Amino acid sequence: MDTLFARRNDSYAGKTVLVPYLDNVMNGKQGVAIFSYVFDPASLANYPSNIREVNVLLIVQASEPDPQTQQFRTIKLRGQAVRINPND
Repeated sequence: MDTLFARRNDSYAGKTVLVPYLDNVMNGKQGVAIFSYVFDPASLANYPSNIREVNVLLIVQASEPDPQTQQFRTIKLRGQAVRINPND
C-alpha cells in the first residue's frame, strides 16, 4: 500500500515538509497508473505542451475490514482535467 503526500509549509520553522494526504492507495499493487494523459490529435510529438487531458484514478482501500462482512472496502476515485484553450 502506498501513501500520497502533500506539501505543507511550516511557517514557524520556515521549511516545507511532506505530510500524509491519503493512505492505502492500491494503484501500484493492481498495476494501474494514477495519471494518464491524452495528447492533441494533431500533435506530431508527445510534449507536455500537447497534453489535452489528464485523467486521475485512485484506488483506495479501507484500513480496517467491514465489521459485518470482514472484507476490506475498496473505492475508485476518478477525475479529469481538460485543457480548453487551443495549443498554438
